[in-house]
Amino acid sequence: MKILYVCYSNKGRSIALAVYTDHFFKKRNIDTIFTESAGIGLENIESLRKRKMDKASRTTTEILAAQGFDISSHRLKYVGEIISGSGLIIATDTLTLARTQAEFPKFSERCFLARHLAYNKHED
Repeated sequence: MKILYVCYSNKGRSIALAVYTDHFFKKRNIDTIFTESAGIGLENIESLRKRKMDKASRTTTEILAAQGFDISSHRLKYVGEIISGSGLIIATDTLTLARTQAEFPKFSERCFLARHLAYNKHED
């Protein structure tokens, strides 16, 4: 199964979530789930690509590097380029969630807000 994390530009939040999730699964020898990250802000991503600024933010790169994760090869991706095959789509904020659902209605039922999954309380 593919989990797709989505933020606006794919420069920070979605990348970090994917890296941490991959690390969690690897530590538990789970190899049937993989992650990807993307941004919903196509116009912003295209602008950054044209200016050859299509990498993760320096802050995200430094924070993850300090924890032993190398994301230097990461390049910005637009959701529409990689959404196919996603079993779960996790948005970093409400605006990103709403935009992802609006632009990709076929995947709407697979879209969730990250904080709702993180703080989900189970009823007995």
